[in-house]
Order: sequence, then C-alpha cells, then structure tokens
Amino acid sequence: MQTLLQISFIPYDRKIEVNPRWSLRDAAIVAGIPLTGSCGGNGICGKCRIKLVSGEVDGEPDENGIYLACRTLPRTDCVVEIPEESRVRTPKTILRGERPDYAVDPPALRGRTPDDPLRKTALGVACDLGTSTIVVGLARLHDGAVIATDSIGNPQVVHGDDVVSRIAHASQTDGLTELRTMVLESLDGLISNVCNQAGVSRDDILDLTVAGNATMNHIFAGESPSSLGVAPYEPVFLEHDPIALSDIGLAAHPDSNARILPNIAGYIGGDTTAGILSTGLHESDSLRMFIDIGTNGEIVLGNKDGLTACSAAAGPAFEGGRIEQGMRAEPGAIERVIFKNGIRVSTIDNVRTRGVCGTGVIQAIGCMLETGLIDKAGRIVGEAEAEHLPWNLGAHIHDDEKGKRIVLWEEDDEEVALGRKDISEIAIAKASIRAAAEILLKETNSTWDDVDEILFAGSFGNFLRASDAEKIGLIPKSGARVKFAGNTSLEGALKVLLSSDAWQEALGIAHSTRFVELAGRADFQEQFVNAIPFP
Repeated sequence: MQTLLQISFIPYDRKIEVNPRWSLRDAAIVAGIPLTGSCGGNGICGKCRIKLVSGEVDGEPDENGIYLACRTLPRTDCVVEIPEESRVRTPKTILRGERPDYAVDPPALRGRTPDDPLRKTALGVACDLGTSTIVVGLARLHDGAVIATDSIGNPQVVHGDDVVSRIAHASQTDGLTELRTMVLESLDGLISNVCNQAGVSRDDILDLTVAGNATMNHIFAGESPSSLGVAPYEPVFLEHDPIALSDIGLAAHPDSNARILPNIAGYIGGDTTAGILSTGLHESDSLRMFIDIGTNGEIVLGNKDGLTACSAAAGPAFEGGRIEQGMRAEPGAIERVIFKNGIRVSTIDNVRTRGVCGTGVIQAIGCMLETGLIDKAGRIVGEAEAEHLPWNLGAHIHDDEKGKRIVLWEEDDEEVALGRKDISEIAIAKASIRAAAEILLKETNSTWDDVDEILFAGSFGNFLRASDAEKIGLIPKSGARVKFAGNTSLEGALKVLLSSDAWQEALGIAHSTRFVELAGRADFQEQFVNAIPFP
C-alpha cells in the first residue's frame, strides 16, 4: 500500500493526504483551494505560484524560491503557502437594478393557495454559471426584490480557462464528476453566503435558475459535453427537465428544483438566451447587435423579425488571461490607462498595483496606437522611432533578458508591463469577435450602418468604453449607439425565476434563433485574418 503524504495549506488552514504522484496543484484542487492559472496545469502560464514553507519536493524554484504548483510533486509531508497573487478572488457582481420592471409571477408559487405561509417567505436563486465566474442573486419570490448577491471564480479554471479544455477534461475517467462536483460545491457555498447576508433560511428556497453556456449547462446537469467538442458540435439537450435540488446535494425546501435556461445550439447556451431575454432584443423594432464578451464570445444580431447568432472563441485575454501580468477585475488591477505627460494608471479600489485587467490592457493598447508606441501590427517601435514620441514615452520601452515590453507602472523593483505577446493576444481575441460580427452582418444582408445599437454584456463588457473598443478595432466607428448591459446572464436568470411568462419566452427564443456555425467557413477565416491588425 502506497504511503500518503500530508499537505497543509496556509493561510487557508487546510490539510489533505495525497498520493505522491499528485502535483501540489492537484492537492490544492482536492482541498478546495482554486489557484490562479490559465493553462490547465501545463506549466505554461506561470501563475500557480506557491512558497514551500517546509518539506521536500521535486520541482525547480525560481531565484526567489517560488515554485509552480503544477510542476511540483511532494516527496515528504509539506506545508505550502499560497501567496496573495495566486489566490482566486471574488469578482464584482453587477446588476442594473434590484427590483424587476415586469409583473412578478414566479412559477414556483403557482398552485399554492393564497393563505400558504410560504408565499411570504419563499426565496429563489438565480445563477450565472460562467466559464470564469459563478454569480448568484437571492430574491424574494413574492415581490421580486434581490436581497443578496455573491460571486466566486469558477474553480474549474484549474482544468483550463476555456470550454474546449473543460470538454477534454470531462471526457477523461471521472472528469465529468469532478467538474460537476466543483460547480455544485461552489454553488452550495454561494447559496449559504447569500442566505447569511440576508438573514434568511435555505429551507425557504423554492427555485434555482441556471444560465450558462452549453458546456457549463451540460456539466451542471451531469451530461457529458463531449459531443460539443467534435463536429457537428451537437448538444445532448437544448431543454432539460427540472432537477430536484435534493438530488444534487443542495439544501433547500423539499419541493425545490433547478431549472436550466435552454441552449440555442452547441456553442450558444442558456446564458445567451438569458441575454436576449433581459435586453428585449427579440422584441426590438430596430436592428440591434448583442455582444457578450467572455472566454467564449457570443454575438446575436436581429430584432422582433428574427435573430441570428454565432459563437467565437475569443479566449481569456479580455479577462486578463494569457496576459503575462494579466488578472481579472479585482482590487489592485490596473483598469484605467492615460497617456498624458507620461503614462498614468489607476487601479480597482485604488490599492497597490498587482497586474492589469482586460479594460486596462485595451486602454493601454489604444493609447500606444495613438501615440505611435506600437504600429498597426502590434510591433513595439524601435529605438530610433521612439526618440520622436511625445512625453518621453520611449523611456517606457524596456528591452532586456525579459524581452521587449512597454512598462505601464514601475515602483522599486516591481513593474507591470505589456509585451509583444500580450498585444498579440488582444489582437487575436478582438479579431475573433469582429470577424464573427462581420459574418452575422453578411448572413443577414446588413451593414454596420444598419445597426441601430450595439449592446456589450458580461463583466468585461460592462467596463469597456466605446471609444476604446473602436480604437483597437473590436467594432468600427459607426452611427450605432453603444450601451453596456451589465450581467445579462444573471438578469435573464432572475427574470425566468420571477416570471412564468419569461420561461415561455426563453423557450421561444431558444427555438427560433438561427445559429450560424463558423467552424470551417473560409469567409470567417478571411475576416479573422483581416481583423487582426489594429485600425
């Protein structure tokens, strides 16, 4: 029998016994400690940094004694410290309002008599089940008031930051069970948190609505998403029967169920259905474009006469992933960048700089383009060209053993900078979204001039400025109004939670929206290549 080793994690005060063949990253996952990382444990992103307090390991530390958890195996019992920069943090929860602007008629209360005491105490939970983030809102069913919200980084990121990685992991032995357990345990903790915030009992929860992309919806339902990973990318289900919360280990009222918002196609899930529902895109008189920018970007174009949708793999760059010093929109992340008399930055919550989030990267690139620090191909200019830049910006170009980069912030021996690879990641991500939008316009015989309004959704989209989107070529300069719709996935899940009619609307949206598959289309590849250069 193989000897197990004990791994202790600080500051979490957690211990776990593991097989010596496990990496310290694996040990952290099983202990319920999600580490930052975007490569699924392949040792590429370099973000799962840990400190060895005691014990012996097989692994190579850097000059500061820092190990990568995914590349380090224990040889003895160990005590491991998770530094602040390696901890997955709670992102902001964004809702446009706390009370609905529609008639409250929760399906969970239908059939209950007027004198049923549960009518006054009944609760519902809406969940935005994102690839990167899980967000919940707790609502009173009798009046629709949202009384608490909470969110957490999706711990599945340790198996990769995109749905393709999740699909691959789910296809391994026990992979689906592991991914589902991660989601359910995270959701269980979030539900406890919001109930504690509001001072209410979980026993009064009657309904849970879940809006996720098709892969997340499949994992939540315990259905293998493997068919989504191979052509023709068909989902196991578009609609799913309600799931008793007691069957998936979520404590609530005995009659409570989970309802999954219907998928539209293999790569257009219930989160897009929720977005259409919450923005009223399906009821619009004018032509509108809905863009939900996340790890997987969904774009919908249309109005009351019909909707056409597609999905583009944007990757995590807009959310700080695959950016060397990128991070999510958390305290300490550079979110604003201004080039005037030098480079000025501001961070979320105005605390010490820890890295840069997606909006900060995009603003920085826009400023670099305007001032000539980079060209349209994203190339950082040479020494001779830099001499002619305003405000001595050339001094921010560093070129040493770390490579050529533009320093946004520097203090003591620390810096936050963007290199050529970081700029390329944004160029590729925005090209994917832009190319998908161009295909939708082509499919509907429309042009950008025909679009009356562009709606950006998602946590990233809520902080993006229209001028910055135009500077990098994510959207063209046009006459369209640009609006930021907030977390439309959660808003749509709340609407379905509180309105019986909304559930039928969601089903109608999922069935009637036309899906355009981009994979294998030569015109998409052509548009993608054309969209990579900056304008």
